[in-house]
Amino acid sequence: MMGYSSGRGLPNYSVLIAGLDEWSVGGEELHDDRLVEKLKLLQEVDTLRLVEPPPDREDPTAPPTGITAWQFPEWFITQDVGEGKGLTRSRMLVHRRALTKGKYIGDDKRKHPVVPVRFVRACPAGHIGDIDWRTFVHGPKECQRQLWMDERGTSGDLSEIWIRCDCGLQRELAEAAGLQSKALGYCEGLRPWLGPYTRERCNEPNRLLIRTASNAYFPQLMSVISLPPREHSLECGEVHS
Repeated sequence: MMGYSSGRGLPNYSVLIAGLDEWSVGGEELHDDRLVEKLKLLQEVDTLRLVEPPPDREDPTAPPTGITAWQFPEWFITQDVGEGKGLTRSRMLVHRRALTKGKYIGDDKRKHPVVPVRFVRACPAGHIGDIDWRTFVHGPKECQRQLWMDERGTSGDLSEIWIRCDCGLQRELAEAAGLQSKALGYCEGLRPWLGPYTRERCNEPNRLLIRTASNAYFPQLMSVISLPPREHSLECGEVHS
């Protein structure tokens, strides 16, 4: 199960809801043989259990329950806008490891507030990951100078967004758009909702994904009408389901 959420950590960060193995225990098991058999067939597994989400217990002495979420993406842009020419808005592109207590402290010693970058990469097999911004700009060349995201217009169109490095190299983000683009390289099989060491083999081309877009996440929904077994009689005033 995977999803986006924003909201401390939230709304200062963006997260992926962790896989079910990372959820705390405590939810009641649901019993519906027909639904279980259908899901086993769809998922191609031999065993499967249906469990309610972890309950929110009001007893302060009870063990804590909850749903784990992994921080994603790990790249941020500064909220304050740097100097640019004309309509250009320039903001620093920084990694999570460069942050101090949720802010970026630049060479000017100022604390710059940040927000998660809205562009990530994904592949047709369902893997998702951060864009390798340095490789996108430099290719195989090694450079650790400051990266910037320049918005050279007011429409927000990809053709107006450029990723620029202090070394002088820059690249239009629109080059990463389109199903045939190879600008973001090939997928490494990352599955961050399952944790940091869960990649699997994959070599599909990466595609640019706007993580806040309405088409970024499609849940798989399964519904069922649960009928009582034939041998169970209905008592007057009661409905068993």
